[in-house]
Amino acid sequence: LGISITAVLGIVSWSIWTMPGTGEFAEAAVTTNWNWAPEAANAPIGIARGINPGRVVWAHDPAATKWGGQWKATTDQWWTDANTDQARVDAMLSATLRRLTSAASDEEAWQAIFRYYNQKTRKIEKRDYRPGEGVAVKINLNNCTESTKIDNQTDASPHMVLAMVRQLVTKAHVPQQDIIVYDAKRYIYPAMLLKIWSEFKDVRFVQTNPPKNDQPKNLWPLDADA
Repeated sequence: LGISITAVLGIVSWSIWTMPGTGEFAEAAVTTNWNWAPEAANAPIGIARGINPGRVVWAHDPAATKWGGQWKATTDQWWTDANTDQARVDAMLSATLRRLTSAASDEEAWQAIFRYYNQKTRKIEKRDYRPGEGVAVKINLNNCTESTKIDNQTDASPHMVLAMVRQLVTKAHVPQQDIIVYDAKRYIYPAMLLKIWSEFKDVRFVQTNPPKNDQPKNLWPLDADA
C-alpha cells in the first residue's frame, strides 16, 4: 500500500506582448483559438474514485504553525519544532482521515482504507492489514538535492510525516519495521530522519543515494533482502 503526502502549488501566468509599429507600439499578431468555453460549475469530469467516490478533504488550522515568513533566514526555518505545533498537526490528519472515510474513529478509518485497497487492488474482500505487509509512504522532497537542508524551500514537513507514522503505528497497527518513507529521487534531510527516529527507530527510509556523512544513520541502507 502506498500513501502519498503531496503539496501542489499551481501558478498561472498571463503575458501581453507588443511590437514596434509605424510610430507606435502595436499588439503582435497571435494565432490562437479563442472559442474555448469553461465547463459548467460543479460538473465534475471523469469517474469518481475512492471509499467515498470523488470526495476531497482538507483541514485548516492557522494555529498549527507560527512561522513569520523569513524565507531568507537559515536559523528560523518553517520546519523547526519552534514553528510547528505537533499536536495540532496530529489532530488535522486525524480529522481528514475520518472525514475521508466517514469513520467514527481513526482505527475505523484505517480499517476502511485497508479494506478498500485490498478489495479494489488485490481482489480480497474484508481483508484488514496484516503484520508483515509493507506500507510505503511517498513524500515530496523536490528541493532536497543535497543531504542537508538549511533553506526554507517547500518540502514535506517532518511534523506531517511524524503524524502519519504515528497514525500507522498506533491506529492502523502497522509494525514500525514494515513502514518505508521514501523519495527515490531526492535526499531525506536530517531533520526529517531525526524527527521520525526519535519516536520510531525501526521505520526505514529510502532516498536517491546511500547516506552521506552529514546524514544521521539508523537502519539504513536497507538490508539486501528487505
